[in-house]
Amino acid sequence: MLSCNLYNQFQTLPSLTQQYQQLYSALQTYSKSNCPTPSSSYKGPSIVAFTLPNRSNFYGNYFAGFRIRTFYFKTKCPSEDSSCQPENYFPGTFDVRFGQDATVTGGALRNFVLTLTGSYPLPGSDGALRIFGSAYLALQHNQNTTALILVPTTGFTSLDDPKVAVQQVVPSTRDYFRLGIGVDLVALIHKWRTTPKTQQTAVNQHP
Repeated sequence: MLSCNLYNQFQTLPSLTQQYQQLYSALQTYSKSNCPTPSSSYKGPSIVAFTLPNRSNFYGNYFAGFRIRTFYFKTKCPSEDSSCQPENYFPGTFDVRFGQDATVTGGALRNFVLTLTGSYPLPGSDGALRIFGSAYLALQHNQNTTALILVPTTGFTSLDDPKVAVQQVVPSTRDYFRLGIGVDLVALIHKWRTTPKTQQTAVNQHP
C-alpha cells in the first residue's frame, strides 16, 4: 500500500524517481497535509501493483564451451586392457560454457554469462539415479538497488480500480542456480529387469 513512509523514501532517494515513474506520479498526492494519515476526502491512489512486461519471444541465449565426461568401470584399470570396460550407462558430465543469456541479464542479451553444469550417476544405482546442478553467473560487477518498504494490502483489489497505481518493473538481473536428483527411467527399468535374473542365476549355482 502507498504510505507517507514510501513518499518520504522518494524524497530522500531521487534515484527511485527514474526507476519507478508511475509510482512516483501516484505519490505526488501525498504531502505533509496528508501525512501521517490521509484525510477522509482523499480520493487518490492508495495501492501499488507491480507488473512485468509481456514478451512476444522466448528468452534468448547462446553458449560455447567444453564438456568433461567421466565413466564408471567394472574392474580396476591400472593399464590399457581389453578386459577393462566402462559400465553401460550414460556417463557423468561437467560443462563449462561462456555466452549470453537473457534470463540472467534482465531480458536482453548483454554482458557475458558463465554457466557451470554437471550431471553424475550415483554409485550403486547402475545409472538409475543421477545428481545434477547448474549455476548461471553474469560476468559483471554486483549492482545494488534500493529496496522499497511497502505495507501489504488487507484484501484483493482489481488492477482497474482507481485506487491502484500500476507500476511496470524490468525483469530481474540476477544469478541463479539449481540442484536436484533425477531418475533415468531407461536405466531404472533395465535394472529392474536384470536384477531378478542375476539373483536366479546365483540360486541355481548354489550347491
